Amino acid sequence: MVGIKFDFIVDKEACFAYWAQLLVHRKRFWAIDREYEYYRQLAGVLNELEKTAVGRLQLIFDNDKNGSWLPNRYISSGFRTLEERESWQLIRSALNAKFEEVWQRESPALYSWQSTLSNYSLSEFEPVLNKIANFWGIGSFSRTVRVKLFFYWRNDFTQGYSYRGVKDFIFLGISHMDPRGVVRVLSTLIHEVTHLFENESPLSREAFMEFISVLYGANLEKEEPDWRYLFNESIIKSIASGGPVEDYVFRSIFGGKTKLKSPESEPVVRSKETHNSQILWIVPKILDATTAYIDNDKRIDRGYVEEVAAAWIELRGLMKQAADNR
Repeated sequence: MVGIKFDFIVDKEACFAYWAQLLVHRKRFWAIDREYEYYRQLAGVLNELEKTAVGRLQLIFDNDKNGSWLPNRYISSGFRTLEERESWQLIRSALNAKFEEVWQRESPALYSWQSTLSNYSLSEFEPVLNKIANFWGIGSFSRTVRVKLFFYWRNDFTQGYSYRGVKDFIFLGISHMDPRGVVRVLSTLIHEVTHLFENESPLSREAFMEFISVLYGANLEKEEPDWRYLFNESIIKSIASGGPVEDYVFRSIFGGKTKLKSPESEPVVRSKETHNSQILWIVPKILDATTAYIDNDKRIDRGYVEEVAAAWIELRGLMKQAADNR
């Protein structure tokens, strides 16, 4: 049985870490240049001390080989060394004045969303969460999940992610989200909870290996270094997408409460597509299978995996065809 209590948190220091890292123009799969430009513009012209702090932060990222430093700031984990702590304190002090201006602008929305989500009745989700957990082979999942609310520049989309190995934490970027978009926020929340299920699933690794074996037969297994991400994310978005496309959660919980529609025709496939656009093409292809498995209390198995693989093989074939026709 699933028994989750959500603790919605506004953590000023975690928000500082998120804002500060946006001043370092890094390529990140979840962030785009417009987000960087928005918060960089809010910061205004940096003085020499602030520029030095941003440079120091850049060095931290350059030396962070496993990518754990920033998540540790978000989850309020400790520092690995005294030098690391002192370096962060210098950065925090140098950028504080700029951050306070942004905080005064962004934090009221965070506290408003904290109140909205804390007071929202989530009991209607429990039967569906139990079914989703069962799909991943999870028999029991009981804990308090910390959901920290962060800045985010878009008003039509909620940024969310969780970290493999951290069993009780979800990131929601939400400060500019239209208050009328609560359905999308809740869908993103369920999307991230589903990631927590998948992270602990006894079936997940075997399902992925079966997926790769099917791709091997189509000579696709070596084509893409990120198959694990694409496999998991396409399945989880078919369960809860956060709003871009119809998904299982919208069908089962939010039916009649959203204007989302399935596309009337398939989008034209280009020779090169972003990971996200590929995933959003896959989701409608596998949605009926996802719905049938979850509603009928079936667990992910080879039959389901073959449905997912068939969709990816079809997509990659169309992408190759588009490339050949150029």
